[in-house]
Amino acid sequence: MAEVYRLAVVKRLANNPDFGLQQLTPLLPKVMEISTGEQLKRLVSVLRSEENQLPTVVFTHVRRRREISLSGTGAFSFDVMMPALKPMVRTEVQGPPYPICDFARHGLGFCRTYLLADELLDKLQGRIEQKVTAGDILFAEPMCFGGKFTLLPLKASMQSQEETIEQLTSLILNYPRERRVEFGRVWFLGAARSGLLENSRQVYQQVDHVAAQWSQQKTELEERYAHELALLRFDQEELTKQIKRQKIYIDQLEEEKRSIRLDCQQEVEKVMRQSDAREAYTSYLERRLARPAKHGEIAAWVEQQFQGRLLLHKKAIDLLTERDAAGVDLNLICDALDFLATDYWSARYDRLPTEEMLTRCSEKYGRPFEVKPTGVTTIEYTPGQYKIKYFPGRNGKPVESALDYHLRVGNDPENLLRIYFLHDDKKQCIVVGSLPRHLRSVKIQ
Repeated sequence: MAEVYRLAVVKRLANNPDFGLQQLTPLLPKVMEISTGEQLKRLVSVLRSEENQLPTVVFTHVRRRREISLSGTGAFSFDVMMPALKPMVRTEVQGPPYPICDFARHGLGFCRTYLLADELLDKLQGRIEQKVTAGDILFAEPMCFGGKFTLLPLKASMQSQEETIEQLTSLILNYPRERRVEFGRVWFLGAARSGLLENSRQVYQQVDHVAAQWSQQKTELEERYAHELALLRFDQEELTKQIKRQKIYIDQLEEEKRSIRLDCQQEVEKVMRQSDAREAYTSYLERRLARPAKHGEIAAWVEQQFQGRLLLHKKAIDLLTERDAAGVDLNLICDALDFLATDYWSARYDRLPTEEMLTRCSEKYGRPFEVKPTGVTTIEYTPGQYKIKYFPGRNGKPVESALDYHLRVGNDPENLLRIYFLHDDKKQCIVVGSLPRHLRSVKIQ
């Protein structure tokens, strides 16, 4: 890093394209116009930056008030007395009455020079909290040197305006005294000085006027493109940040949508289950009104109410007509058969949750019904009780089929119910083979 005391040398280096010096931003020998809110934002960021070491000069436009008379001779005349019309006042915006281009070129390396659009004047005042009037010249010291603002107001006479620009020029030329200003990675080598001067003399001898013009045009183009490229990169970074924020926001919305959709789906399923439960309970009440009065009429009632879902085998029908079957409560038998044909059937073949099945059972029948496997050992040792001829064999005739499940209620001999059945999953039908008494079981010890 180089500590430079004579900024005239820096000015010569900045004009040389081989160096391209900068102080926070590239040093340009021209007035930079501030005509958009984004450009104003970048200007304020430079004013507030602790890395900035150069003062900033902001020229503002002048507002002229011009009166437009509304009186005079018109195309028509009337013999009436008309009140005198007040003249209209119109405000015209004009550029600053200073040689700002020459000032920016001569002030290269000493300050940054800007021209503020008139419509951004109020915004600038709000950003820097400083009263600035149209036509004023704002001289802003760097934050690292105090950040003081100095206003040079517009004078009416041309001579006063020339004195103002001379005062401003003296201010920027004397400001860097005894202050450290850094202009990028530059080394001053004493040994290179004589060689550079010799090479410069040789180059000046060889280069003609046309080459000098081309070099100047090339320098201006590079400086202009470098400045425009810096602005474009800044805009690109801002757009990239905005896109990332939008993506995060969209992801959040999608997650909320998925959560709401899931909640709605669960709520719909819950309402449908409640509706199905109410319909099932209503159907249960209708079936309860149609229940038989005798045990021997249960088979006809099952066939009428549960056709395709529940089937009473001939063996089960015969057991219902025996005398000891009358000792089991008729309503208890009908409730158990109703449970097998509705809630239990839905749990096995219609994916009704077990918890919902138990809830419906408790609400409709006021009691739980326990369904368990019969047990392989019990079936093998007592095949005459736990098998019925149902599933077709190889020759197509029914063969002995195990009643591998049973529904149980109670344990007392006087108050118990057992219904033994099998599942015909192909037809989605529950086949009852024995009821209502407990069959003999086998325990292996």
